[in-house]
Amino acid sequence: KILPEPAPTLWHAPASSYERAVQAMCRGDLRRGEALLQEAIHANAGYAQRAGVVLGLALAPQTAQVRIDADRFLQAMANLLSNAIKHSSSGDRVDVSLLPAGNGVRVEVRDRGPGISPEFRAQMFDKFSQADGSDSRAKGGTGLGLYITRMLVERMGGQIGVDSAPGAGACFYLTFSGADEGAQSVRPW
Repeated sequence: KILPEPAPTLWHAPASSYERAVQAMCRGDLRRGEALLQEAIHANAGYAQRAGVVLGLALAPQTAQVRIDADRFLQAMANLLSNAIKHSSSGDRVDVSLLPAGNGVRVEVRDRGPGISPEFRAQMFDKFSQADGSDSRAKGGTGLGLYITRMLVERMGGQIGVDSAPGAGACFYLTFSGADEGAQSVRPW
């Protein structure tokens, strides 16, 4: 034997997680955009409350249909919301918006934090990227959140971007193209 007896159980754990993710994508585990965004906000409400940050939601009427994996979408939103909360001051507001974008949708997470320098924006979606890479930085984190978010969004066929200026906050956005009307397991946002 190469591995000790308990190892096969541990070895198979990632496979079962992977299988669940594939099954979720195959069965089209989708919910309306409004419900997904409300779930994302609810999941981060405790963190926002502890930080003294208010979470808001704005919804534009939607007729687009997009195909996404709801679990991965919620994971991406958790990363964006936790970053926005982390970089906001007590009393600030973080807004989440769902907007039409061509034949698809655009989801925005806007904070009123310190903003992002143009120099950092070029690398911010890379592994281990942090605006303040020093050992004494004020904000915690590994620098993996935006990289993971980019990977999740791209695997769902979407794109991620940011609009920001130093001192003016940041607006991270996710865009997803509309799906073919006849596509299996597609529901309207």
